[in-house]
Order: sequence, then C-alpha cells, then structure tokens
Amino acid sequence: MQDLRDRACSLFQSLETSDEDFATEAILAYKELWEATRATRAELFGFELLEVEFPMEWKTDLEKIEGPRSRNKKAKNIIMRFAKQGIGNLYPEME
Repeated sequence: MQDLRDRACSLFQSLETSDEDFATEAILAYKELWEATRATRAELFGFELLEVEFPMEWKTDLEKIEGPRSRNKKAKNIIMRFAKQGIGNLYPEME
C-alpha cells in the first residue's frame, strides 16, 4: 500500500513541476490507490465492499486539452475535484 501512496504522490508532484505529460498516469495511480485502500479497509474492518465505479468523465475532459503542461494542470484539478467530492480513501463507505 505504501508503494501505491508513494507512486501517487510522486506523480501528483510531477503534475506541478514536469514538462512531460503525466496526466493519465497520475489519475490512474490515484484510482489504483483508492481501490486498494477501499479493499484493505473492508478486509481490516470486516465490512462488505460496495460495488462503486470510479468516475470516468475525466478521460473526456482530459482529451480536450493539448500540451503536457496544460494536461498536467487539468489532471491536478481533476484529482483535487475527486478529493473535494469525497472520492478518496473513505468513499463511499463513510457516507
């Protein structure tokens, strides 16, 4: 799990600083961390893991953007929007 967190954090930092396009990779790392965290919490606390689909509208939003810096900025905003909407470690089990 720590490897997933480290990877997601590193890619999130790259969104801010890199001239390379890390947009899709960063969002997928966030998704992977979200899925692993949910599964681990369900196992640790013995509750049923609800079937929840990760929002995929980000793909369409990201396809409209050109240039690596612009795509990275958009990806950062998408990840921040997910966090604000509660799509993170505790969603949806804590609703």
